[in-house]
Amino acid sequence: MTSCNCDMLVHPVPLRIAAGLERIPRQIGTFAEFRRALLASVPAGGPLSRWRPGNEKDLGLMLLEAWAYICDVQSFHDETIAHEVYLRTARLRPSVTRLVELLGYVPKPATAASVDLAILADGRKPILLPAGTGFRSGAFGSEPPQVFELAGKANVHPLVSKWQIETPRPSNIGTANPSFLLLENSSADLAEGDICLALDRDADTRIALAEVESATDYEGVDGDTYSKVVFTASLRFTPATLIASVRLLKPGATTALKRTVTATSGGSSSISSTGSNGLITLDGLYRQITPGNYIGMSLGGDHRWFRVIENREVQLTVADPPSFSVGSETVNPPPVTAPFTRLVLDTTVDSATRFPNLASNWSSNSNIANRLIVHYGFETAGVATAEAATRITGTTQLRLENPVEGPSDGTAPSRFLFQDKDEDGAIASAELDFDSRRLILDPDSTFEDSLLLPVTTFGNVVSATRGESVPSESLGTGDASRVNQSFTLKKQPLTYVSAPSSGNESGVASTLKVRVNGVLWTEVPYLYGRAPDAQVYTVRQDDAGSSTIRFGDGVTGSRLPTGATVVAAYRFGAGESVPPAGSITQLIKAIKGVSGVKNPVAAYGGSNAEDVENIREYAPDSALTLGRAISTTDMQAIAAGVPGVRSVRAEWSWHEKRQRAVAHIWYIGDSAIQESVAKTLRAVCDPSTPIVAERATPIPLHLTIDIDIDERYVSADVLAAVQTVLIGEKEGFLLPENLGIGAPLFRSELFENVLAPDGALAVHGLEFKRQDPISLFAIRPYRAMLMRIQALLTARSIAPVAAINRPAFTLDIGNRTSPTILTLDLANRDGLREFENFVLTPSPGHYFDIIAGSLKLNGEEIDSA
Repeated sequence: MTSCNCDMLVHPVPLRIAAGLERIPRQIGTFAEFRRALLASVPAGGPLSRWRPGNEKDLGLMLLEAWAYICDVQSFHDETIAHEVYLRTARLRPSVTRLVELLGYVPKPATAASVDLAILADGRKPILLPAGTGFRSGAFGSEPPQVFELAGKANVHPLVSKWQIETPRPSNIGTANPSFLLLENSSADLAEGDICLALDRDADTRIALAEVESATDYEGVDGDTYSKVVFTASLRFTPATLIASVRLLKPGATTALKRTVTATSGGSSSISSTGSNGLITLDGLYRQITPGNYIGMSLGGDHRWFRVIENREVQLTVADPPSFSVGSETVNPPPVTAPFTRLVLDTTVDSATRFPNLASNWSSNSNIANRLIVHYGFETAGVATAEAATRITGTTQLRLENPVEGPSDGTAPSRFLFQDKDEDGAIASAELDFDSRRLILDPDSTFEDSLLLPVTTFGNVVSATRGESVPSESLGTGDASRVNQSFTLKKQPLTYVSAPSSGNESGVASTLKVRVNGVLWTEVPYLYGRAPDAQVYTVRQDDAGSSTIRFGDGVTGSRLPTGATVVAAYRFGAGESVPPAGSITQLIKAIKGVSGVKNPVAAYGGSNAEDVENIREYAPDSALTLGRAISTTDMQAIAAGVPGVRSVRAEWSWHEKRQRAVAHIWYIGDSAIQESVAKTLRAVCDPSTPIVAERATPIPLHLTIDIDIDERYVSADVLAAVQTVLIGEKEGFLLPENLGIGAPLFRSELFENVLAPDGALAVHGLEFKRQDPISLFAIRPYRAMLMRIQALLTARSIAPVAAINRPAFTLDIGNRTSPTILTLDLANRDGLREFENFVLTPSPGHYFDIIAGSLKLNGEEIDSA
């Protein structure tokens, strides 16, 4: 024998259980260890000290091994039961719910989705939809049809059922000094070489006289044909110039200036000035030119416009007959005169305001003046327009097409549903002006996505929640001899609806009403602390979704009276699966005057019963709130329980609109639950706490991964396993709710998950394509990786510096334990220092969305939806 400790058998080994483990190593031994310990104890003395185990037929050995087996089973059960005693390690839902009941935490039940419906009605009289009006969806995916009902009565009016949105056009020119305009094809009367006066009715300075370079038919993006008129010079419009105020005029006639009989040194008498006004004398009498008219003057490519201030009629000499003699007398005939038009212009003909870069000075050169062409008699040459929009957004000024008639009773809708050509939809709050036909959206109510024209809008909008009514279900009769008498509802799951209000920490409300002998009893979260005669009950759901009603024991809550009839009225149906847009078209029971129903927008807000992981995470946090949210951690825990919220992030941040720090809560979920999230938080926060709840913004993530697969494995099976790890339902690493809001995506974590399935050896290629905003993007191999790069370069007889200086340089240096691929676009060797880590970090309030992006594994596109 030896005294060496290694020869000593210690059984059982003392337990050393560290804190924070998800699995408790409590099993003190297995069959082999118990067998060894039992055999080792035989020589120690006692009745069996002289017994030695024989062959496998030895009955004594069989009994000893049977006892070792029993010890193994008992030890295993001891560890398994111990797991169910702690919240972190409990594996069974009943164990988790029992543990959190100690905290007063009630797991969230499955909640009903909501849907906004457009009711189509005929006639001219209002129609009443009673409470409980039901609507049925079609089947979708693997889901059967669902029933939605109105919680209260609603009035609809046929005159506000639906309208078409008038196709909007830009109201402004949009560009400065444009060189072309679009004209309505039916009104266009301009051709190449024509002179055109383009002016803005609202601004005297925005006028230009230009020659038409070309006038051609143009097919717009909206499918209409326009006349596109291109000018030889830019027009003097600003981007803000209203298209409706643009006038295009062309001259109806031309003339010339009066030619002088005798040239004088002072220039042509046809052009002069008086003060700041110009004077021109035409070659005849033109009484049709009146004050306020426009005229144009052209010389080659030099075109100038003027406004007539005054039309004067002057007598000018047209001929000076020679004198002649009659006898001894010399006769001097009087000059021959004629009336001419002299126009007083608003400025001189050489004013820089009419032609900033003067080609020539007309007033000082009689030869030029004699060649000038004067345009007058301007008439409309076309109506300026712009291509019609093909899509509308929340910022588009909306107007309804005729006819629009307001109801005589003053009914005016405040919510509108929209459906576009592709049957995509939107909902918004708005105000309708029946007189102007304008639909003015609320500033905080805009479309998330643009809609393709033509777009129909609906004014009879009602909200319904999922759940089919059971008006009366007999549960049984009371028995006063039984404590905590219970009944189970026949239909499941019981419908719970969102109900954010003060005093309601769960944020949901049951549709269940229980009457005992016709008297309505009250549902409470728990019976603890209730008076012995309190007519209350609790409701709990099991894993199958069945709801059990439990009454008091006479100490906490009243027992049921013997023989009392117990009747329940409730609705059933709940869960996160919701019907898509366009699937609800059927009323369960016809209503006179209602011709149809539509849901242009998908239902929203439904949720499954709270799963074990959520309970494990949020139950302790909720216990810390004590019914009041103080910190952002409290707010995050409470917001996570709002139906339809898949992930949430709360933090204090500066809000630009409010110009102060606020509690900013971002969530992943439907935009329609934003108000519900805000109300839930305000109900549990101090009234002075500034709270802003917003839907987090997705960043589509496009990811391409090339994986080296062990040839012993079936490639398709390995890729399927990788796909499950990355985007599998609920547990997928890349799912938005698992990555989180504002959370970084590390290369190391991604590689760890990609290489987790058996058969995945290495990552040969990794490519990200993403859209901003991203606050950090870096690729940095470890120092050991740099050494590996240099070793590979040396092995390939490539100088490291020369290789790195190439425009693009790719190396595959991956393996199962330390995979890396580098595709570097570097100018010099120093660039390697910038690549020592790899992380993608979205900006606050943003998250990576692989569902909206794409995933490729070994070149094959994976359906991430």
